This record gives sequence, C-alpha cells and structure tokens, in this order.
Amino acid sequence: MDRTVESPVAPAGGLDGEPPAGSSAVASDDMEVVALRLAEQARPTLGAEGFSDQRIDELAFAFVNDHVGEGEAQFVNWALAEGPIGLDPEEGF
Repeated sequence: MDRTVESPVAPAGGLDGEPPAGSSAVASDDMEVVALRLAEQARPTLGAEGFSDQRIDELAFAFVNDHVGEGEAQFVNWALAEGPIGLDPEEGF
C-alpha cells in the first residue's frame, strides 16, 4: 500500500527551488511560514517523543532553510534522527 504523504505546507515552486532574483525577502518570509506550519503539524508527534517546543521549532526552521526535505512525514523522520536534545542544527559543530 502506498502511504505517500502530500506536503500541504510547501510553498509555490517547492522547497528545493531557488527564489527568483529580487524576491529573497519574500521567499524568506514564505520559508518562515512553512517552517511554523510544519512545526505545528509535527508538534504532537515529536512532543510525545520528548521534543520540547523550542527544539521542534529549531528543527523545523533548519529543515526548511537547509532544504532537507518536504512535508511532515519527512520532517518527523529527520527530526527523530536528529534527536530531542542536541546542538542547534543552524549552528553546526
């Protein structure tokens, strides 16, 4: 059975496309909205796994800004691999 989940939070053009020239501020705002929606959708699942609200938000912003993937299912899988406690994914090592 195919359990593909469509991403209701992807902005027009998808997460992997570069914004058109001159629209970086708009694209940045769009990415923030996408990250916030993604965090809210995944919060019940990740919260049950011991993730704090702050950690979920950090991971959602990194997931969107770094173009890790698309959609809630991919985000949850990636976040679980990152763990509920750790370095800020935007800071690196």
